[in-house]
Amino acid sequence: DGSYIPEEGADTGIYIDYPGSATIENNIINAGGNYGIFLSYSSSDTIIKNNRIHGHRRYGIANYNGDPLIENNLIYGNSWEGIHSHNTYSQPVIRNNTIAWNIGSGSARGIGFGNGSRPKRLENNIIAYNGGTGIVLDSHNSLVLPWRVFHNCVYGNGNDSSENIILDPDTTITQPPQFINSAIYDFRLMAGSPCI
Repeated sequence: DGSYIPEEGADTGIYIDYPGSATIENNIINAGGNYGIFLSYSSSDTIIKNNRIHGHRRYGIANYNGDPLIENNLIYGNSWEGIHSHNTYSQPVIRNNTIAWNIGSGSARGIGFGNGSRPKRLENNIIAYNGGTGIVLDSHNSLVLPWRVFHNCVYGNGNDSSENIILDPDTTITQPPQFINSAIYDFRLMAGSPCI
């Protein structure tokens, strides 16, 4: 809680491989490794909250087995995806995050679900200006596609807003989020933002 984790050559900022609960909260995790946070195995009691996660060669958050709550994080500047969830047993709740400017490889995605993973809930996120698709659900998923998500602001992503995901047209905001100054990583919203 409340740590600055610069990684300095480490592969991963925080690594969880335990079926119990963990809370990762109020940290700055940046630059150098492949992953900001890597969940090899976690329970539905795992919480990732109020962190600033940026500058990784692969994923800001990689969830490989578990149903964590991922909320109120600022995830930007990662090369492959802001959040990646993988495997049938992975059904995270992802809400109230800002996932922006993940562009390192040019096709970096905001959020990706692979190999059977799917969101339990995906809501109230800002997913903007990522190099590739905003939200991707792998077409090889065994569940019925497309999957529907609600109440997200999805704008300005490189390839498309979503793939195999239906962004509910009545609750999805597709206008610029109006960050104060993303050039200096100030992702607070201006007073007139449609995402407030």
